[in-house]
Amino acid sequence: MIHRTKRIVTNDSRRQSKTARAIAVGMTGVAFASLVGFWLGPKLVASSINIQGWWIAISAVLLLVAFGGASAAMLAVRCSPTVERSPVKHLDVHQRSAIRRLRRRWPGAARRAGLSIEKSFPDRVEVAVPRLMNIESTPPGVSAEVVCLPGIAPDEVCGKAKRLSSALRMPVRLESKSPHTCAMTLFFRSPLENIASGTEWVTRLFEGAHTLSGLPYGQDEYGRLVAADFTILPHMLLGGRTGAGKSAAVNALLTAAITASMPCGLVLIDPKRVELRPWRRAACRVATEPDDLAIAMSEAQMTMRARYEFMERHEVRNLIEQPEHLEALGGPILIVVDELTEFLTLAGKQGGTALSSIAQLGRACGVFLVIATQNPRAELFSKSTGTETLRANLPSRVALATATADDSRVILGSGSEADASTIPPSLPGAFLRSGGGRALARVPYLSDRDIEKVVAAHPCQVTLIDLQDLAAAPKTQEGNEHVS
Repeated sequence: MIHRTKRIVTNDSRRQSKTARAIAVGMTGVAFASLVGFWLGPKLVASSINIQGWWIAISAVLLLVAFGGASAAMLAVRCSPTVERSPVKHLDVHQRSAIRRLRRRWPGAARRAGLSIEKSFPDRVEVAVPRLMNIESTPPGVSAEVVCLPGIAPDEVCGKAKRLSSALRMPVRLESKSPHTCAMTLFFRSPLENIASGTEWVTRLFEGAHTLSGLPYGQDEYGRLVAADFTILPHMLLGGRTGAGKSAAVNALLTAAITASMPCGLVLIDPKRVELRPWRRAACRVATEPDDLAIAMSEAQMTMRARYEFMERHEVRNLIEQPEHLEALGGPILIVVDELTEFLTLAGKQGGTALSSIAQLGRACGVFLVIATQNPRAELFSKSTGTETLRANLPSRVALATATADDSRVILGSGSEADASTIPPSLPGAFLRSGGGRALARVPYLSDRDIEKVVAAHPCQVTLIDLQDLAAAPKTQEGNEHVS
């Protein structure tokens, strides 16, 4: 009867065997050189007559030992693996522990997750597991590339994230990187838990220089700033269930908008009357009453048309590409609708049609939308509300924690692989965004005192009608704008 053994073949085991052979060859070379040196040394010493002979003998022995050591080092380099190892000695205790834990537990974890392939031989069974490459330390933990085995697709590996997390005893995220590899991140601490406070965030925005192409409003789990680029993705849809942090996200966006190098003029649509109240002194138009909502949307559309007339007179196709013209017109305009459901209830189909029109035509003339909702239902974007084309023209999507996966798909789109319903309740303000994959981010919490500090430093001195008049000023013969 043949006794069959099961041996796991991994990249680490191959590396260890090669390293062992290199050490053995190196030690053999040093031992051989030492024996020859000790045998030849006394003979050279005995044949030496003067002090010069002693120096020759000692030099010969040292050169022989050095030659043996150099040969051993060259053999070790040739036998060592080509896989890059992580620089462990410069990492802290948590990072070193996480990397060692990953290397030690990976073969067994991959087997338990169903990512291994068994090969049977007459005397043994070899188990091949995916290789790990480019193991590096990151702010949240450890990142690595998983090289998939033949016959196992990267999407199949990504589907085993929960089983790998259980086997490694660490939170794991897997994302498909190429047809043969996956990007794996192991978390032992999350920057989302230690995001900057409101005061620190405001101070950072005051000291830094940001523009319309990068308005920071959060930080992701890798410690990087998350910014909205309104020059490329001009309008934003922001949604999540009650208590998910929608107001905190809107406050962070407004802070970045009015502290930018070219501040935005704010038009605040606040059907609840209290959500955006701290920002009223910084806004050029605030609408809370049903009649006021319709008037504000009408003024916004008139301002947009006046800017297009200005662009026609000056032969400008896009104000975003001509910042000097945009600044002369009072800068970009940011329209914030705090609760879309309540807005459509009060403003009706006419209000929804106005929003759709601004979403279609606003980018070129520097008018942008941020639409927030706590009830992201597909019925909100329908012909009955005049918003059937609105969602398609909101390319920037931010999904805070949602009640169901369907609500998440309404915000992020049906093709998104992320699911905002899985965001843990222990992280209020955490969100997923379009184009960000499964990587979580979080908005800072700004207190009323923080908002008062921002508003006091950036009060608004003009109204929406003033901005409309700037665009409607006639052109003189010299080519300058004349305001009567």
